[in-house]
Amino acid sequence: MKLLKIHLRSFALAVPASFLMVLLFQKASFAWLKVCNRTPEEIYVAIGYKMNQAIDCCGQSQDSEVVCKKACLFSWISQGWWNINPGECANVLNRNLQYNTVYYYYAHTEGRQREWRGDTPFCTSSSAFQYFHGEGFNCSDTLEDFREVRTRGSRNYTLNLEF
Repeated sequence: MKLLKIHLRSFALAVPASFLMVLLFQKASFAWLKVCNRTPEEIYVAIGYKMNQAIDCCGQSQDSEVVCKKACLFSWISQGWWNINPGECANVLNRNLQYNTVYYYYAHTEGRQREWRGDTPFCTSSSAFQYFHGEGFNCSDTLEDFREVRTRGSRNYTLNLEF
């Protein structure tokens, strides 16, 4: 009987601790920048943001030496397109937003009848794209002026686009 009480007590302590770990893990894994379409038309969204870590831009030269491009360290990134239907939302970035509080976006409707633009140029393309902007980067596609959004240090942020 004493052994059963010890197991029940251990179980009673382990279950809440396990549940707490699950909640903490879920909270840590769910961080995002979400864009919601509050218009009656489909919209196309691109984003720009600063990469807060070095990315792998190393390769081999003709002499088989490992060469890393300086431009790829701590780059700005632009990527798109997300097609978002009226009344729907899309997670356009799945990462903790607390480490970088300034993001950029550009959006437009079909035929560019309506546009959300700002004054910060990022490289885009007419099809899906991801560009790493850094020292020496030259956009060979289209430059669009992106609008700034400040996330105020929150982990998650929802941007509502409307007319």
